[in-house]
Amino acid sequence: MEHLQQASTIGPYAYPPEIADINGIASRYWNNQLEAYAVEVYKLGVSYYPNYYEFYLSLYELTFPTNKVASKAYLEKAESLLLRVEGHWGEKKDLLDAIQSEKSKNGW
Repeated sequence: MEHLQQASTIGPYAYPPEIADINGIASRYWNNQLEAYAVEVYKLGVSYYPNYYEFYLSLYELTFPTNKVASKAYLEKAESLLLRVEGHWGEKKDLLDAIQSEKSKNGW
């Protein structure tokens, strides 16, 4: 994480990595069964982009096997952002339906 933050500086100025970069780094960790690293990268992403629902959905999936309380909070945050922040687009309703299905399946 420190290396990623160092790479996001120009002189004394810090800037956030691009969303695509965060997703790319996290997915490489995730695909190599390094879930704890992927979680930390997505948490960093949330600190830079707190209204980006996809990071919360990824955190939901990653934390579900080990921390149901945290995973539920991530899923609910993603749902909230979809309802409050995101505009209207084609598959938004389908995604909200999938979230409701996950919540029902888990008794939430």
